[in-house]
Amino acid sequence: MVTSHRGSTWYLDTRNAGLPRPQFRGDAGPSWISLARFEEAARRNSFVPWLQGRLEPAAGGGTTFTGRVGLNPAVIVVIPVIAGVWGLIALGALAGGVALLAAGHLGGLLPAVLIPLALITLLVCLNVVGMRSLEREIPKLIQEVNGILDSTATFLGRAATPGADGHGA
Repeated sequence: MVTSHRGSTWYLDTRNAGLPRPQFRGDAGPSWISLARFEEAARRNSFVPWLQGRLEPAAGGGTTFTGRVGLNPAVIVVIPVIAGVWGLIALGALAGGVALLAAGHLGGLLPAVLIPLALITLLVCLNVVGMRSLEREIPKLIQEVNGILDSTATFLGRAATPGADGHGA
């Protein structure tokens, strides 16, 4: 009742007419949860925290969640691919600069050096800002899930979690 598979276009489904905006995007079933806060997941999908894992009966009654909170697994794969493509573009521009230098054309050398530097700087900045956003949004996701499930899960953060690298907890 509180989730939707669709992102910002969820309202296009006629079954949603008149319904309030869902709280989460993803799936929540009796044995598996994969969800993100709707507001964040509807706007951008890259650095949104996703809660993913299994629900299992606890020994003393109740339910235990075993899983992770972090980037969507598809995003974890795509980020290095994008970095690789940007790296190839930067390498191509740098090789062009070396060729210009070898040919004695100093006029085109400046853009050939600045383009790779700008691409690499932009990529690093986007990743740093994105990972900070991810860590800032994780407690909000956990708090919202706690409110619905009446649970007591907490997020200790990267500094308090040994071995945590920002991709899960």
